Amino acid sequence: MQQSRRAIHVKLTKCIVLSKLASVFDPIGVAAAVSVNAKIVMQELWQLGISWDDELPQRVCEKWMTLLEEMTELNTVEFDRSLTPDDANGKPSSVVFCDASKKAFGACPYLRWLLNTGTFGVKFVAAKSRLAPLEELSIPHLELQAAVMASRSVKSIREEVRLAFESRQYFSDSRVVIA
Repeated sequence: MQQSRRAIHVKLTKCIVLSKLASVFDPIGVAAAVSVNAKIVMQELWQLGISWDDELPQRVCEKWMTLLEEMTELNTVEFDRSLTPDDANGKPSSVVFCDASKKAFGACPYLRWLLNTGTFGVKFVAAKSRLAPLEELSIPHLELQAAVMASRSVKSIREEVRLAFESRQYFSDSRVVIA
């Protein structure tokens, strides 16, 4: 006997979206790429003036359901939390990437080790992201904010991991930041 599939309609509200967003525990930023998109959707809800218990527009519901699936897939992400590889040779280098767009900016630091094999190993340390303010800022301004975030993250890492770095490298595609 075949069972017919019934579409289940869930009333999504701003309150439910915020609740799901707040339930993500991500102290080192592994989910930053996904959570920043969810925060952007939440910011759009504020801009639309939707109250807490109003049902969300269909296009926003579709965005949110896609993000919810991505957030659920994060449960399968695994990685080694040791920052020092077993076959490390010498001191690590800190490597930080930063970037910005009209909606958000962020930084992602790594540690890069020379291994005994003569190759390099890379360890993810953390990721940070922030939404751009509602008052529109220029891309160069946001790129500079991302660069500040990158430099602060390296300073914080240096204080917390207590490793001597061989070098510090910052990567940005912004000519303003590079200058």
